[in-house]
Amino acid sequence: MKNLLKLSLCLLIIFLIYKFYLQKKQNPSTDFAVKDYTSSGKTIASIPEIPEKKITKIYFVGDMMMDRSVRKSVVKNFNGDYNQLFINLALLKNADILFGNLEGDVSDIGRNVGSKYSFRMDPMVLPALYNASFDIVSFANNHV
Repeated sequence: MKNLLKLSLCLLIIFLIYKFYLQKKQNPSTDFAVKDYTSSGKTIASIPEIPEKKITKIYFVGDMMMDRSVRKSVVKNFNGDYNQLFINLALLKNADILFGNLEGDVSDIGRNVGSKYSFRMDPMVLPALYNASFDIVSFANNHV
């Protein structure tokens, strides 16, 4: 009997939450009122305008490696033009925010200390990433 009562109570709570959610979804402009203050100092209650629904598209791209064999391939096949790596990825431009992860740093200085995991990408990758519409690029990973 106790289990049946608990189940009934849970179902009632779920039903009430769902009904409340539907009511909010169908009539969002009556949720609250804001007060506007005019230059005369009088307070006027008003219902805010609900902006049109806008969807923000955020794309994440991970582990971009543009050193070693990729660098050699770009030099050999694309005459050093890293833009060619993104030529068939026009869909990236559909993102409102495009985030990518580089597998290492971008620099024209420094030296390889002999580790097989030591990467240093050509600074010419930066304009290519910009042209591909990347907004944020991180290299906070195990190769840094």
